[in-house]
Amino acid sequence: NGSSPATVQVRPANDDFVDRKILNGRNGFEYIATNVNATGGELIFGRAEPKHFYPDQVTKSVWYQWTPNYASQVTFRTELSTFDTLLAVYTQSVAGGGLVLVSRNDDVPVAGVRTSAVKFNALKDQTLYIAVDGYAGSEGQITLNWTQAASGANSNNGFAAGLALSGAAGAIAGSSTNATKETGEPS
Repeated sequence: NGSSPATVQVRPANDDFVDRKILNGRNGFEYIATNVNATGGELIFGRAEPKHFYPDQVTKSVWYQWTPNYASQVTFRTELSTFDTLLAVYTQSVAGGGLVLVSRNDDVPVAGVRTSAVKFNALKDQTLYIAVDGYAGSEGQITLNWTQAASGANSNNGFAAGLALSGAAGAIAGSSTNATKETGEPS
């Protein structure tokens, strides 16, 4: 009859936020992933999907979820991905639904590298939502790495994870080695 068969474009399993892939463990490596045929613009907690970096960006995002079981510094990287990635990490807004940006990156600060990396202080049991997107609609194979600092290694680095002190006088041992500055923290 001269007609050609219809082409079916398979979307990634974690294309939609509701189908986000759950990441487990203090450290991990997700290497069999893709954003090929991913879509965007869905509603997340009753709000439009955020533009992860650029306001006019075509969204080709896929979603992950990870929850730290202790407060510490966390790093997510898309190193070894095969396309120019955007990376954004969110939490859920307590006040009005929607997502609240924690950290985002387009291109790690190394000349010629087109992958992304974020480092921030995560709070114990605060669910994080990770979006991996493609710059200007780019798509390809995703390699997502995550690393959580060891428990007790600057575990009071973030203001919200500060150690409680009591009594009129006392002493406590600690270190500021590898401590980081929080957003809004005075210099």
